[in-house]
Amino acid sequence: MAAIRAEYRNEREAANAQLKLGQLRYQGSICAYMTEFQALNNFTRATGEGLREKVNMAMPDSILDMRFNQNEEDPVDDEGFLQATYRADLQVEKKKALKQAKEAMRSSAPTPKSDCRKEVPKGKGNSDDTQRNKETQRNNGRREVTRTYEGKSQYDRPGRWASKDAALTGVPDKEQEEYFRN
Repeated sequence: MAAIRAEYRNEREAANAQLKLGQLRYQGSICAYMTEFQALNNFTRATGEGLREKVNMAMPDSILDMRFNQNEEDPVDDEGFLQATYRADLQVEKKKALKQAKEAMRSSAPTPKSDCRKEVPKGKGNSDDTQRNKETQRNNGRREVTRTYEGKSQYDRPGRWASKDAALTGVPDKEQEEYFRN
């Protein structure tokens, strides 16, 4: 078998693989990267520092940082180095997925309904100049009160209540039960 390979071996195969290996970059999938890396490395036979340099140059900083954080010392052999890089990518991808899930939860979090906003009592520092009320007709026949607060800090605006009871002041019990049941 070795004789057949030697006879039909393309002399440029190793050089082409070396060039491709130098251009190979991580594209978001460690499995795809490692598969391509190992296929090319079968021709180039990079080991030791050459192998590590090619992998390190292809990886994003987040994976390098994770690998260094997970391993106090550099792995002794090439296989240990590749496994450490693989595990670091898995952790980076888990962290990225967790951040995306948290962001999705934040963006889909329920916002306070306008008809259950805290009513600001008159004469508590809110003059008619700084507070305007507009009433609009909703499709279901209920009225919605929209308040605009000018000159107030972010903590004085509607949507920020001292307690749950303060937030639910004026909301019918039936609507409260319906909201908290979901």
